[in-house]
Amino acid sequence: MRSQFPQELVDEILDHFDIGDSETLKACSLVGRAWVFRARSILFRKCFIHPATIRTFRDLSRSKNCTFKRHIRSIDVTRHCGDPNDHLFTETAPDVVELVGVRDLQMSFTCTGPHAFYCTVFVAAFPRVTRLTIRFEDHLDQPMPIIEMICLLPALQELYMQWMKNDIIANPPPSAIPPHGLHAVHFDGGPSVVPILTWLTSTDHLHNLDSITFSQLNDSEFQIVHESLRQLGPNLHHLELDLYGMILFYVDPSAVFDLTLHPNLQTLTIRDDMMEQDTLFQVITRLVAPNLERLSVHFDPHLGSDSENWDKWAALDPFFNATRFPSLQSVTFICYRPEEVDDDTHDDTRLRASLPLLVASGKYRTGW
Repeated sequence: MRSQFPQELVDEILDHFDIGDSETLKACSLVGRAWVFRARSILFRKCFIHPATIRTFRDLSRSKNCTFKRHIRSIDVTRHCGDPNDHLFTETAPDVVELVGVRDLQMSFTCTGPHAFYCTVFVAAFPRVTRLTIRFEDHLDQPMPIIEMICLLPALQELYMQWMKNDIIANPPPSAIPPHGLHAVHFDGGPSVVPILTWLTSTDHLHNLDSITFSQLNDSEFQIVHESLRQLGPNLHHLELDLYGMILFYVDPSAVFDLTLHPNLQTLTIRDDMMEQDTLFQVITRLVAPNLERLSVHFDPHLGSDSENWDKWAALDPFFNATRFPSLQSVTFICYRPEEVDDDTHDDTRLRASLPLLVASGKYRTGW
């Protein structure tokens, strides 16, 4: 059936459906020829492959009637070493190479495996991937060649290291050179910070980073984090910090995160869900970044019970002036656990009252 709507309007309508709403997308793909391509592009945008589905994926992708391969942009892979179907990942590598649109690869591992389990032709079959997420779901009993696996992706630009429960990254060989375009590294807790930063420093690649995230650091990591940030200096454009727990180690946060070193920051996100906001204020007030465009602050909504914290926010209000931050477009405040709050901190009434200058500038935003 010929569509009575312009193709641009059809695409706009379909783009409002979530990738998880598969039944609706399947129905839309049957409306007419003009709806098929866009509906399938959303429906097959992300593909999940694990030992229970790898055989089906292989068989479908090899079918002469296969139409979904050109739509895949992201692949989420789960590997179980020892699973009887795991060998199919290697056998499927030639089929995966044909997924030329894939730019996002997520790899989950559930147990220790041999070297080839990580550095395999399956991983190397994604030469166009620009974003890699690595996560481990169980404790491992020996370090794994994660860095060597990263090096199998020549086009990699962004690396996300999610929570790891023990020291699982083996020391890389001298031949392990970071992908040339790698410019963003995000650490979501766990012991990957030291080996990854050490590797990037030893290969003289650290200065190529312009975006970095640190979350849930422990005291054994503070020194290398501080030194790495010092070396990055003005090269850093995007920074995310999770300050939670630093007060428990009695560490001066400004000694670890000296924001005076990063005058070219464009975006900054700071998270601190402690009721005492001293750490948060110490870090923010060290900020010297005339190119800053967006600042996001995540904090505990229960701070409303402490009037001293509100006084500190009021004292900080003049800090966000146009002279200091001429490029600033927005300052967004996001509350942790707003659903648990049953007093007037459930909205931004008190925060807004504490920051009248920022509100008047039109740059004040909230995320709850």
